[in-house]
Amino acid sequence: MGRKGDFALPVAAAALAVLYGASFLPGLGGRYVERPSETAVLNRKYAASVSRVMLEQADGRLVLSKDAEAGVWRGSDGTSEFPADAERMARFLERLQAVRTWCRVADGPGAAAEFGLSEEERFTLSYWTDGDAGAPASLFIGASDFSKTMRFVQAGGDAAVYRMEVDFDGFLHTEPRYWYDPYLVPRNLFSPASGTIARISVAADGRTFSVLDAPRLSELRHGALCPSLPEGGAVLSLAVEVAAGGTVFLAVHPHPSGDFAVSCRAAPDWNYAVFISSWTYGKLREILGIQ
Repeated sequence: MGRKGDFALPVAAAALAVLYGASFLPGLGGRYVERPSETAVLNRKYAASVSRVMLEQADGRLVLSKDAEAGVWRGSDGTSEFPADAERMARFLERLQAVRTWCRVADGPGAAAEFGLSEEERFTLSYWTDGDAGAPASLFIGASDFSKTMRFVQAGGDAAVYRMEVDFDGFLHTEPRYWYDPYLVPRNLFSPASGTIARISVAADGRTFSVLDAPRLSELRHGALCPSLPEGGAVLSLAVEVAAGGTVFLAVHPHPSGDFAVSCRAAPDWNYAVFISSWTYGKLREILGIQ
């Protein structure tokens, strides 16, 4: 760890081991009578300094990284990179800061596999903080208990198994569709204060023109990430300038599926593509005043 006390999980693991070591009553098979403790997955004091989150399971991995200079979140699944949904990230980190009851239920060799915590079965949540190049804080999440409201978990570095309420199941996904910014003009590339659209330069149907007022453009959503950048000529190109001076370049290309693929470029190094439906393409032309 880079700074002492940066993470709630390592501290919790150490504290739980010390506090519970003498008080748990051993039972059959290395089990314990549950004795609860209260702690958060992420210490609220250090929530603002979280710079990277990794979500991992047997069939996939997703990394969410925060750009230190721009303050925006970037997602990557190893194949494509995309602007992550800033509001969803904020809700996720806020949920992790809730104080929870941890009940130690088992320990010893083989305990992990019994509770769905083997490497093949578990879901791993890890996070790093700014300036910390060391090991992350990790939480291993296993099977649900009989009530379906609690999950069996392990804090990274602690062999003991705990039962804990996990109310952030909706965030435990490694597929990009759960995390990308859903807007055609991605809101995550700019801070809310600077994201107001100032001007749009348009190239379509063999002519170029500017649009100064198109508030509905910021409400248009795309359908999904496109696995590769579109090729060939664009039927519509936009340069969307925001109030703070940044620009998003969009180019709309016909796709063999009958929909459209839109490439998106923006500083410093954004270059990805999304799908939009023919209906959305029609609305885009309508918003821009193209007949």
